[in-house]
Amino acid sequence: MNTPEELLKFMANFSYEWMDKEGIFHNEIIPDMYESYSLMSPEEVLKYKRGICMDQSEFERYWFEKFNLDFKVLKIELKRNDSAPGHIFVIYRKDNKWYWFENAWYDERGIHKYDTYEKLINDIKNKFSLCEKITKDEYSKITITEHPKYPFHLSYEEMDNYNFEKYKK
Repeated sequence: MNTPEELLKFMANFSYEWMDKEGIFHNEIIPDMYESYSLMSPEEVLKYKRGICMDQSEFERYWFEKFNLDFKVLKIELKRNDSAPGHIFVIYRKDNKWYWFENAWYDERGIHKYDTYEKLINDIKNKFSLCEKITKDEYSKITITEHPKYPFHLSYEEMDNYNFEKYKK
């Protein structure tokens, strides 16, 4: 796999499932997912050919780093009172164009090309808004931030409490 297109084709049959701390895979959101989810390593994603957007994005991060491409791993999110819908994805730049590399979000799977970074971000925000039924009032509260690289096998709860400064090498 030497191009993003080849990577996407390779990942086409990855299933959208998450691994818990016991190594058991789930394809549904369960009440204790926040505490029991376990972020897989790229090697595990490759071995099992499954993972949710966070796992798949870490696999993609590994690939884009290996080829020294200009990329970012981003997180789009809307914090509501009772939930925080979100998605993690990879974007990259090549020949003065921006690309959204998407495998985990089935309805948007593909490599989407944009003339500017702003057009890419606006398109993702609009698609996310439709998918999550975001109201006009909520739209301005959507955030898109760079998603940090966490140690593997952390839960969402552990990621929320992770102290990057404390663990810098």
